[in-house]
Amino acid sequence: MEEKEKYREDTPQTPGVSEETANVDETENTDSSTEVNSDKKDQEQSVTGVIIHSFFIIPFLIAVVCVMMFFLISLLVREPRTIYDYINDVKAGGSTKRWQSAFELSKILANPKLIPPGTRFVDEMIAAYNYAKHPDDYAVRYYLSLAMGATHKQEFVAPLLANLQNFGKNSLSENQTLEVEGLIKALGFLQAESASETIKQFLSSNEVRVRLSAVMALGHIGDKSSIELLKLRLDDDEVNVQWDAAIALAKMDDASGKDILLRLLDREYYKKYRNVSRREQAYAIMVAMEAASKLGDAECREAIAKLAKSDRNMKVRTRAMKLEKTAREK
Repeated sequence: MEEKEKYREDTPQTPGVSEETANVDETENTDSSTEVNSDKKDQEQSVTGVIIHSFFIIPFLIAVVCVMMFFLISLLVREPRTIYDYINDVKAGGSTKRWQSAFELSKILANPKLIPPGTRFVDEMIAAYNYAKHPDDYAVRYYLSLAMGATHKQEFVAPLLANLQNFGKNSLSENQTLEVEGLIKALGFLQAESASETIKQFLSSNEVRVRLSAVMALGHIGDKSSIELLKLRLDDDEVNVQWDAAIALAKMDDASGKDILLRLLDREYYKKYRNVSRREQAYAIMVAMEAASKLGDAECREAIAKLAKSDRNMKVRTRAMKLEKTAREK
């Protein structure tokens, strides 16, 4: 035993690697391997990025620029569409394009400055209207009717009235109701006295929209022979019909609907009708003011003066002040 121990002591230690040194080397080798793998991944990602940019992103950006340039050039070289272009679309376009073109005409022709002079325009409009005879063309006829009415050209009264006389006041389908509504509104805009008797028949229609259109049209026409029939609408089941009946009567200097007008001039009254927006309230008040001012009534003048002082809407206050000033000058 002693010899063995002595042998161990005498035997020189072979310069080897300690455990700590071995662990460090292993760690360094692992780190080196990780760095190599990381470099490979970076290279792979870099190549992938180049491929994505080359084959997807750059072509996509080029395509976007080309599309933008195409639309820009199209806007620069495209000529603006004329009224006659829309009329031709009404005649020869597809089903959707036809009613959309008629709708555009109803908007454009609301501006008197854009109404073409001469007989060609009138003839083309009547031809387009007569062409739209298919039952599915009800929307085309509706918007063309409004477009004709907006022009205030009396040449349109005859074809519109002739078509209206084809309908009865009741048993209307939804599509027919829309068409009749458009015809009555248009004849009202045209202030067609010759249509007054026909329109009166629709005051007792089962359709609320038709009754309302008839009341408004007769107010525009101003035919005083309709006063007694309009008075009946002051008790209509639909409040909108009541309102417009009172306004129509006031336009004809009849004060039968004064109480309704006074309610329309009171902001508190609209709290009962949550579905009436502030914009609609302002419009209703201004229309009611115009009608009430024609009556020369003291209560109406007082209500208008109150609006001129304290209404929250600037347009309402401004219009009320003008009406108040006009009343004082009289």
